[in-house]
Parts: sequence; structure tokens; C-alpha cells
Amino acid sequence: SEEAELNTNHQLFSQSSYLSKSPDKEDEPEDCMSIGNAETEPQKISHKGNHIHNPAMLMNYCKTHASKKSFKCDTCGKTFPFNSKLIRHLRIHTGVRPYSCNICGKRFNQTSILNVHKRIHTGERPYSCNICGKRFNQTSILNVHKRTHTGEKPFSCNICGKRFNQKSILDAHVRIHTGEKPFSCKTCGKCLRSRSTLLVHMKKTHGRATVFLQNM
Repeated sequence: SEEAELNTNHQLFSQSSYLSKSPDKEDEPEDCMSIGNAETEPQKISHKGNHIHNPAMLMNYCKTHASKKSFKCDTCGKTFPFNSKLIRHLRIHTGVRPYSCNICGKRFNQTSILNVHKRIHTGERPYSCNICGKRFNQTSILNVHKRTHTGEKPFSCNICGKRFNQKSILDAHVRIHTGEKPFSCKTCGKCLRSRSTLLVHMKKTHGRATVFLQNM
């Protein structure tokens, strides 16, 4: 059935894709003082006459007070707690990609995405499933994989109620109801409902799956 094909195709695409929506490591607040090495040089900060010496308490204090600030994107109106996150977000609008792979030259707008990309070249898969031992190059793909063991399906269709273990599969499913086919093959012009089905189409019909992934 079409639903089964969507699930199978997306699993293939997920293993090939390296653009994670959730970077492996979040930026630390840049607007707060650096804690440094707590054992050799404990930091302290004054608050209402008291001093905070504990590094964990200090970081919590910094994050709490920094969260009161708001940095707004003038283009879309989205707000961020740190200026560094706003700067990173602005690259979506400007198309700036300041970080390049020293192996293939492909450019990225975040160092975290670049680091994930490099694992394609190195074959590194640092994240393993604690149930079956299978290894992955991204935590986000590992988390999706774990749902195959738990049976968790947190995403539901608001039209028919069917549930899915990945939002991208849900999005492709919804297009069955709407009839939308936003992904077109650059070779023959055929339109498809998802990137994963486009990937399979290009591999089977044109033998260009690798080219498709490299140009993502």
C-alpha cells in the first residue's frame, strides 16, 4: 500500500540524510560570565548581597536571568533568549553558510550540522541503541529508531487520526488527503509527496540517488 511504501522509503532516506533538525549540542549562553574550571578558580556572582560560589547554581542563575532578554528577528518576528541564537537563525533568511567541509567543500550555516555531515566521510556513528546495539551518526535518528522498539507514535493526523512515529512521515501522509506533491524530479519532472519517495524514484529510474543527497 502507499502508506507502507511511505514508511519504507522514509527509513531509507533517514539513514542517508544528515540534516538534523536538532543539533547534537546547544550553544551555551554567551551573554553570561564564563564559569571556567570550578576546581581551580571558583567563580562568584553577587545577588542581593549574597555570593554564588557553586558552578551549577551559577549557571542556573545565568540562564534564568538571560532568559528575561529577548532578541527578535526583524524578518519573521521570531524571538530568541540569546543574541547568538538570533545570529544563527538569521542565516536562514540570508542564506549565509560560513562553515565548509574540508573534505568535499560543502557549506553549512551551523558548525553542529557541519560536524554531523563530516561523519558521512568518516563513517563515525557515535550513538548506539541501548536495546539492539545499532549505531547512528545523529541522536535524532537514534531517537526515531528507538520508537521501533517502544511502538511510540507521537504524531497523529488531524484529518483521519492515524498515528506515526515521525513527523516527516505524518507530513507525507497528510498530502494523501490534500493531494499535494511538492517534490519534483529535476530529470523528468515527476512530482512526488516526499523527499524519501523522490530519492527512491531517482535511484530506480535515473540511478542518481547519490547526486540527489550530495545536492541537498
